[in-house]
Amino acid sequence: SAAAYFTEGSFDEAAFKINRVRLEILGAFSKEFSWHFRQSFNRYSNPYSVENMSSSIEYANLKWTVSDRFDLVAGKQFLATAGYEGYVNGLKVREFSEFNNNFAIFQTGVKAAAYLTPDQHLYFQVVNQKTGLEDYGLPAGVEPSKFPLLASACWMGWFADGAINLQYSASAGQLAKGKNIYYLMCGNIYEKGPVLAYLDVLY
Repeated sequence: SAAAYFTEGSFDEAAFKINRVRLEILGAFSKEFSWHFRQSFNRYSNPYSVENMSSSIEYANLKWTVSDRFDLVAGKQFLATAGYEGYVNGLKVREFSEFNNNFAIFQTGVKAAAYLTPDQHLYFQVVNQKTGLEDYGLPAGVEPSKFPLLASACWMGWFADGAINLQYSASAGQLAKGKNIYYLMCGNIYEKGPVLAYLDVLY
């Protein structure tokens, strides 16, 4: 794109820039085992202290399809939280995403998915809670957590021939010793033909 930059109404410069560049690779070892890798080239590449991985890597996981109704994913993956901005392809909404600006949407851990029906899904996930910011030091009197994890449960349902998608999730984790964090999220999406409307709530 071509972009012009201003400071308080005063023109600074005009330049070309590449908004988003991603490399995505998917493959399978067999019908039951597959893998997914995706890296963004527009993000900082500071390594996370726990994951030993660049923050620019969004997916690096293995998937075991146990049956048509159950699968397991291990590795770096997106959080099993509700909301259109959280789960939708990053190419569609990322630059102005309220969710992704508040917490790291991609973390390393394990996830179990149960497909009750083709239109009713349940997800249970445990992932790292740390994002590397802890390397700068904690406030005085605050001790690091021995279990910096985030556990989530998420339900997704599709109605009206798939036009309406409802999502609800609850998450709990520990940022530091005795310092817990809780997320309640819901996503309400309507998408049919050229019309897309959604209301995301993050508490």
